[in-house]
Amino acid sequence: MTRAWRGILGAMLTAGLALALADGPSGGRAWASSLMDDDPYPEDNTFSHQLAIDRIVARQRAAAIWRRFSPFLLALEKGGVDASAARAFISPVKGEGSAAQGWSLWLSGSPAHLRNRLNVARSKGHSISSTIGLDRQLSPNLVLGLGLENGYSNIRTTYNNGRARTRTHGFSLYLNYRFNDWLSLDAQGGYVYQRQKYRRRDILGLYTGRRHAHGLSASAALNAAKWLSASWMVSGRLGLVATRDKWRKYTENAPFGTLAQPGEKRSLVQGVVEGGIAYWHEPVMPYLKVSYNHDLYRKGGASTSDRDDFTFTGGFYMFAPEGARGLSLGLSGSLIVGRKKQRQILGALQLKWSW
Repeated sequence: MTRAWRGILGAMLTAGLALALADGPSGGRAWASSLMDDDPYPEDNTFSHQLAIDRIVARQRAAAIWRRFSPFLLALEKGGVDASAARAFISPVKGEGSAAQGWSLWLSGSPAHLRNRLNVARSKGHSISSTIGLDRQLSPNLVLGLGLENGYSNIRTTYNNGRARTRTHGFSLYLNYRFNDWLSLDAQGGYVYQRQKYRRRDILGLYTGRRHAHGLSASAALNAAKWLSASWMVSGRLGLVATRDKWRKYTENAPFGTLAQPGEKRSLVQGVVEGGIAYWHEPVMPYLKVSYNHDLYRKGGASTSDRDDFTFTGGFYMFAPEGARGLSLGLSGSLIVGRKKQRQILGALQLKWSW
C-alpha cells in the first residue's frame, strides 16, 4: 500500500470522529468525559428510547453500502462467477464475470425489530430502511456511486405511555477502492432529513408534538477476504460509522396549552470489527459473520454505561445462471445482543444488476 493511500485511509477513518466532535470548542472535552463517566437517564426525558433507534438507523445506513461491497461478493466478482477459471479461483477469463467495467444498479432493504426492557426507556417497535444505488466502475480498482435512502420507524414508548413515528430521507455519495485481490476500502458520506411525530401521557393528560432534524452521516470500512481452498473463504472488516443530527426547536401540545421545546444535537460514532466465513457452491454462497460494535462517542439524549454489543449474522448470496449474467441476490438475518435488557433482530435483502 503506497504512502498516499495510507494517508487517504487514515483521513477517512478519522472523518467520523471529526464529524461528531464538531460541536464547538468543548467537543473534545465532552468526548473524553463521556468515555470516563456513565450518563444516567433523566427521569423526565421524552426521548429516552432514541439512543437505541440512533444505533440501529446508523447501522442500517452503513450496512447498505457494506453489503454492496461485501468482501465475499467482491471476491467472487473478481474471479467472474460464470467463468470456469473462477471455479478454480484463479485469474478470471478475460471479458467474463461481473468484474468488467460498467454500471451497477442495486436495491437494499433492511427491516428491524427492537425491544428495550429498561424501565426508564421501556419500548418496542420496528424500523425499515431502504436504499437504491447506482454506481459506475471507473477502473478495475475504483467504483463511484450515488445512493438514495428512505426509512421509517414506529416505536411504542411504554415508559411514557406514548408512541413515536419517524420518517427518514437522505442521499449519499460512496466509493470502493480495491488495493489488490483481497483488500479493499469503501466509504460513504451524505445528508439525512428526519421528521418525527410523537405522543405521550402523564397524570395531566396527553402531549403531542412534531419535530424535524437535519443531519450528516458517514462510514468507512477496510475489507479483506481470502480463499482457504476452492470452496472456503474467510473475511474481515474494520469499520467506523458516524452520524450527527440537529433536531430543531418545536412546539408541544400539552393538556393546558402549548409548550416551547428546545432543540438538541445528537452525535454517535461506532467502531466495528467483523469476521466471517463462507462456502462457495455454485451458484450459492452461504456465510456466517460475527461483529463486535463499540460506541466510541455519543452525545445528546439519555444513555447508559452500555457501549458494546455483538451481532451474529447468517445469510447467502445467489448468482443468476448463464444467460442472466450480472444479476445477484443476497439475503441475511442478524441478532444483536450484549446491551443490558436490549435486543434487536434485523433482516436484509439486496438485489444487484450489473451491465
